[in-house]
Amino acid sequence: MSNDTIVHDTIVIDRHFPVAPSRVFAAYADVDVRTIWGAPSEEDAIEYSRSDFRIGGEDEFRCGPEGSMDYLGKSRYEEILENERIVFVETIRHHEQTLSISLVTWLLQPESNGTRLVLTIQIVSLVGADMIEGSKHGYAGAIKNLAKQLSK
Repeated sequence: MSNDTIVHDTIVIDRHFPVAPSRVFAAYADVDVRTIWGAPSEEDAIEYSRSDFRIGGEDEFRCGPEGSMDYLGKSRYEEILENERIVFVETIRHHEQTLSISLVTWLLQPESNGTRLVLTIQIVSLVGADMIEGSKHGYAGAIKNLAKQLSK
């Protein structure tokens, strides 16, 4: 692997939800609910083989196009403040190759008419810029799905 394949970026998604921070937090904390909104599109899927939502806990998941979920993810929770923030390190692999490593922060800010989510992903791609674009697309799609889930 050459150094020109290493790409760093910071992705920020700033979104308002017309629900309390506790609803947004709960939609993330409950892995069954997270599975519903976590895939970026109807053609994609996410499946958790393990979820341990606590500081020091880890999630393991597979994701990708429905029927071909070849991407393996692992998240390790470093900070959780109920209804306020979630911070984790996420690693994405394809078979044995590490594609990206990210520091992900969910900051939930109460507002008079709901919650402002500031989602910051500090990512290093080990395979070039396409992985960065894929992460931007994936997180944007998942947050869009989260908005739909919260409106139910």
